[in-house]
Amino acid sequence: MKLQATIGGYAGKPVTLTGFYDPDTESVAIISSAPMTDTRIAPDYAVVSNLRLPACDMQFDDAGLALAIRCYFAGRDQGAVVLADAVQRFDPSGKIEVQGVDESGPKYAIANGIENGQVAVLALALYAQTQRDIAGMLGACDDFIGLIETV
Repeated sequence: MKLQATIGGYAGKPVTLTGFYDPDTESVAIISSAPMTDTRIAPDYAVVSNLRLPACDMQFDDAGLALAIRCYFAGRDQGAVVLADAVQRFDPSGKIEVQGVDESGPKYAIANGIENGQVAVLALALYAQTQRDIAGMLGACDDFIGLIETV
């Protein structure tokens, strides 16, 4: 699945990152950046954005930031979020710091000056996690239907 994240409103110029999500390996590879485009790059791209774009498959907002950070670090640590050399400058790790832990997990603080490209990486990590969740749910439904059919 081809991915596009268009993010604005943070430090630097608005940006569009592109990548791929592989459902077989459940990993996302972020491969390129370009100046912001407010249109879908091609019909087969899923679009994630925090901007009001004419075509958007997942609206990303500050409310999803904490979950996006958790998805990014979990994916990165498992090798499921990969940044190509061309987008390494958008690695958000240096702008995020653990501020403690509570019953829901780590609490993060985002440094001032986090860039649009770094937030785009987080948005794509969250989108990849939603795809994993959807696939898991569909698999459970298939299992349930198979169980019912045997009765």
